[in-house]
Formats: sequence, C-alpha cells, structure tokens
Amino acid sequence: MWISPWLKRHCKEVSEKLFWHKFPRIFVELPQIKEFVAIRFLIRSNLCKERFFQGSYKGTILVNTLWILLILSLLAFALAWRMSLELKLSHYFVSQLKDFYAAKAAISYAMEIMRRDNKSYDAFDERWANNPQIFKEKNIKEEEDTKFTISYVYGYDPENKPIVYYGLIDEERRLNLNLEIAALSAILGELKDAFLAQNETVLSEEIIHSILDWRDVDELARPENSVPESEFYGYSCRNGEFKILEELLLLKGIDGDSAKFARLKEYFTVYGSRKININTAGREILTAFASLMRRSIQGMPGFDVPVLVNEILERRQNEPFKNLNELSSIPSIGELLNALPADSRDSIRGAILNIMEIWLDVRSSCFQANVEAETRGSIKKGLDAVFNRNDNQILYWHED
Repeated sequence: MWISPWLKRHCKEVSEKLFWHKFPRIFVELPQIKEFVAIRFLIRSNLCKERFFQGSYKGTILVNTLWILLILSLLAFALAWRMSLELKLSHYFVSQLKDFYAAKAAISYAMEIMRRDNKSYDAFDERWANNPQIFKEKNIKEEEDTKFTISYVYGYDPENKPIVYYGLIDEERRLNLNLEIAALSAILGELKDAFLAQNETVLSEEIIHSILDWRDVDELARPENSVPESEFYGYSCRNGEFKILEELLLLKGIDGDSAKFARLKEYFTVYGSRKININTAGREILTAFASLMRRSIQGMPGFDVPVLVNEILERRQNEPFKNLNELSSIPSIGELLNALPADSRDSIRGAILNIMEIWLDVRSSCFQANVEAETRGSIKKGLDAVFNRNDNQILYWHED
C-alpha cells in the first residue's frame, strides 16, 4: 500500500509515542498493524484534518455564500412579482370601477336624450333609434380614456351577419306578455302562425300553454284543464303577471335554453303601455296583429295580410305614422273600406279604428339601453337597463 511521505513521517512519530510503551510486542512483531492504527489515528486527529481539509473549508464557505445569494435573489424576485401582481389587480379593480360608473352615466345619458324628445310619435328616423355620433364610443370627458357604447342587433343581412344599430330599443315594438289573458292567447296563436309561415318553430304550442298557465289564476294545466299545474309542469306557476322576462327560462318548452330565450326575447316584453308601436314593430308582430284584426271584426271581408304588412313597412320607412288615423291611407285598408256596402261601411270602419286603438300606438313609453363601457386596457363592462321615459324610473337593471 502506497503512503505519502508526510503520512509516513507522522506515522513513525505517532507509533513510537502510542505503541512503544503500551504494546512493545505488537510494535516489534506486527509493524503492519502499527502502521494501520497510526494512519487511522492521524486521520481522526486535528493535525490530519487541518492538513487535508483546509481547502474544503474554503469551498464550503463559497458554496454557502452562493446558496444564500440564490435564496435572497428568489425572495427578491417573489416580492417583485407579488408587488407587480398587486399593482395589476389594483389597476384592474380601478378600471372596473370606472367602467361601472361609465355604464351608469350612459343610462343617465340615454334618459336625458329621451327626456328632451318631445315628438308625438317614436320611429326609426329619430336620434334615439340609430345614431352612431351620440351612442358609439362616447367619451365621459374629453381627457378621459373611458368610453361607452349603446347598441343592439336590429337584424341580420343575407349573409347572416348581425346588423348593429347604435341607439335604444323601445319596448313597445314587442308583444307584452302581461296583456289580458284572452287577448294574449289570441295574439300568441297568430304570432305562432306568423313564425310557421317563415318556417320557424321558435314559438310552439307547448310554450304558449306554459305562458298562459303562468299568467292565469287557476291551478289547472292547459289545454285539457284537468291536471293540476304543479303536477303537470313540475313547478308552481306564478298565476300572475310576469315581473321580468327571464321568467320565461323557467317555463316548460324553454327549459332554461338560453339560445331559445334569446330568440324569444326579441319579440316579447313585460314593460311599457301594453300596446304595439306600429312605427317600430317587426314584421312578425305586425302580421300577428293584422291576422287578429281580420278574425276579430264580424262582417269584414278577407284581405291579404302579407300585402297589408308590406304596405305598412313601406309607408313608415318613407314617413312614420304620426297618428293612427293615417292608417286609413294604407291602400289595402282604403280599398277594403271602399268595397264595403254603404250601410256597413261606417260600422266596419269604426270597428277597425277601435281595434287599432286597443292594440296600436305611435309612441313608446319604455326604452332599453344595452351599454358596453371600457377603460383603455381593461375588460369591458356590460349593463342592460329598461327605463320609463315619463317618470325616469328604472324598471330593469342587469350587469354582466
């Protein structure tokens, strides 16, 4: 076994001191054992440790220093990341707060616009209906980076792309579900037929029965009126007027289907005067009304409902109806009255005007504002509200 000269020299010194006096026999006869024990002694002694591990102590200090620097660097990075995250969260919450108040300001802005509207009729040619200059990306202040937009989807083009209008939605363009039960039942049936004529099944007989049972005061389910509503539907009906339109999601036939509800809410409302604004109502609503009028007046000869609806749409596009008497100028109605016998002409004319006064109007009272507010670099804030222009009362409020 090879042993370094330094170790041999110190082995001799140690072996003489350690073995000569205590183990003279082993020292003389077994020099290998003497050498082995001396080496172990030296390795365990401070002398050997100082010799062989002096460099290791310096390396350990360097490694420990590096570890400490690494840990401190990680702590500094974690602290900086935490502060950066808190700053971003603070900016986010401040932006959200600014967006919220911008959306509230947009509702007040819309209400003020309608307060200043003093026309005797409401139509699409007015500034509240579609005016990007006053409703699209409106700044709260000139120096602020917070904007709001009030818009809605008016319809779809031939490529099925949405047609966006920047303005308000009058609730009277839709059918009010809080009508008297008999009138509601009649107009819903006509509206279903109007949808079927366009190959749409969005309004089924099942949904109509669910709506009427939700409204009526009895506890029997339609159409047989022989089974309790709670047993037939699996839920308790309100047996009263709708409070909000989202109650439709609870009804059988819709069953929480958000896509079907989004389609139906384009035609239904629970706010307003419960009349239909002939200047803003859609084709389906006007078709349902015209069909109902044809069925309701006794002795009235038949007329082509689609032709009458087209004439109403063309007339109001060129010039809105300022009062209901102007409906007499519609060619279909004028030809119908002229074709009547003289003795019944006045009575049928009076019946037509009477049913128009019951169902129709040229002015709206409630408006919906769909607001989208955004501060630069933040998430957009959505807010939908319905207000009454007559008393500035907010009837519905929903935040995204």
